[in-house]
Amino acid sequence: MFVEKLRIPISEIFLGENFLVYLFESPQIAHSKIIRACIADFLEGRLSCKSPATVHWSKSDSADYVAIAVGSMPIGIDIEYMRERPFEKISRRFFSPSEITSDKERFYQIWTEKEASIKRDKLTIAKNLAKTPRGTIISLRNIPSDLKGAVAL
Repeated sequence: MFVEKLRIPISEIFLGENFLVYLFESPQIAHSKIIRACIADFLEGRLSCKSPATVHWSKSDSADYVAIAVGSMPIGIDIEYMRERPFEKISRRFFSPSEITSDKERFYQIWTEKEASIKRDKLTIAKNLAKTPRGTIISLRNIPSDLKGAVAL
């Protein structure tokens, strides 16, 4: 398995039929190498001579964490380290009126869902944060308690 070759801490935090999500804590190698290793792991056993492989990937980093999502369809991921911020002020500036909040957990949940969706659609963040995420949004579970995260399919 590639994890042993890279000798870095890794955990698969969500497995889907057509996608994988990995979370790394304090990786000691370049993110580009991690991405290539995740793509190789995703493709293992999926390659066929009859049809080309389609691979989409997305990366997010926050504090000492890096998350990689790899799939056979467009995919976006966002993780955020939950630090104190003026949540109501930020949400008033970037979110729709019904999403304005001063609650830290809710703020980061909304933010990560929106950013994952924006990354999947390859849009700019500043101009699209007020929009409601579309498609399938999956909240990441079993991650460190100081992180929030989401995957958009």
